Amino acid sequence: MRIKKVGVVGAGTMGSGIAALLASAGVPVVLLDIPGKEDPLEFVKRGLERAKKAKPAAFMRKDRAELITIGNTRDDLGLLADVDWVIEAIIEKLEPKQELYARLEEVLPEHAIVSSNTSGIPMKALLEGRSDGFKKRFLGTHFFNPPRYLHLLEIIPTPHTDPAVLETIENFGDRILGKGLVRAKDVPGFIANRLGVYGMLQAVALMEKHDLTIDEVDALTGPLIGRPKSAIFRTADLTGLDVLKMVAEELARTTGEDFALPDWVLKVIEGGCLGDKTKCGFYKKEGKEIYTLDWKTLEYRPRQKPKIPGVDEAKQLSLPKRIAAVLDLPGKYGAFLRDLFAIGSHYTLAKTPEIAYDLVSVDRALKWGFGWRMGPFEQMDAVGLDKTAELIAAAGLEKPELLEKAEGTFYQKEGAARRMLALEGG
Repeated sequence: MRIKKVGVVGAGTMGSGIAALLASAGVPVVLLDIPGKEDPLEFVKRGLERAKKAKPAAFMRKDRAELITIGNTRDDLGLLADVDWVIEAIIEKLEPKQELYARLEEVLPEHAIVSSNTSGIPMKALLEGRSDGFKKRFLGTHFFNPPRYLHLLEIIPTPHTDPAVLETIENFGDRILGKGLVRAKDVPGFIANRLGVYGMLQAVALMEKHDLTIDEVDALTGPLIGRPKSAIFRTADLTGLDVLKMVAEELARTTGEDFALPDWVLKVIEGGCLGDKTKCGFYKKEGKEIYTLDWKTLEYRPRQKPKIPGVDEAKQLSLPKRIAAVLDLPGKYGAFLRDLFAIGSHYTLAKTPEIAYDLVSVDRALKWGFGWRMGPFEQMDAVGLDKTAELIAAAGLEKPELLEKAEGTFYQKEGAARRMLALEGG
């Protein structure tokens, strides 16, 4: 099957960004959103304008926006009658998605593929009440923001997904959109968000435990350890604190695990500071000056560039050596990084068999979706698995079964090739 035209339902940040990505690839798009009170196209127009003005640019060329036809979900579902694929990117709540699918099933051609861009709601829940034919043409396609620039596209097939549908979407994602594809299991948060959001929340908790500042944590969790300059808190501001809260609450609800945000973060959100979109969050910019939130007082102070002993020396090392070296930084800085590494590694090792089909999918998901230069299993190899086990034990955690099976390394080089530990061991 060939995809010639795509519908995107939901013109928020993600939906409009996905539409811009598709149009940039030369694919005609129908973009729909809910109707406004006075102007039925109010929200879809706003979304498209946001994409046109986005920095970095959402469109490869400005004239590609002409490939997008807009409408609203009340009056214009009929515009989807000749599309080959519909991507749902509406509010991250189960019931509205299910209601939309029921309506789509009435208007779409029989061959049309439907996918959800949900960041973590299981496919099996989304499919409740749908026909067998719909289920065969349905899967998850989780893009990352901004869609044009982040390489990852998580593909989440269900037991019902027709293999031909899966092949069509993977070929299109790879060859037309240029995405890095990772198949994930149908579990809450899939791979990248399950591990990435957990790691972000642990960093916040460990900041409190080790009495660090936001500036210090971002200095320790950015390029120093092979992650983006936005590190932890700047990334949260870019994502939106309200979005982080929503994702964390959904993960807590669906997994039963602790994804709770601390009270002081909830107070920041309640105060209307949601990150870049409200011009205040963990950081605030006034003119050319940037201020950082003091998490203890909830007041903003001029941003500081922390002088952390040993960091300048560590920066001279290659990344694999640096990731190991920073665990020995003095005082509270090294203690923070050791805890962060141990807790993150333990969670990754414990959850990987549940969320992924192989180790490389986990490493690729974090590299392509969160901008890490080395995935978690590559980092554990860099630190050494004996040292990793030692740090996990020091954090009061049990040694995961997957670490027992590794026998010294997760990846082995054989000439130009690289072998990895299979999840069943060996």
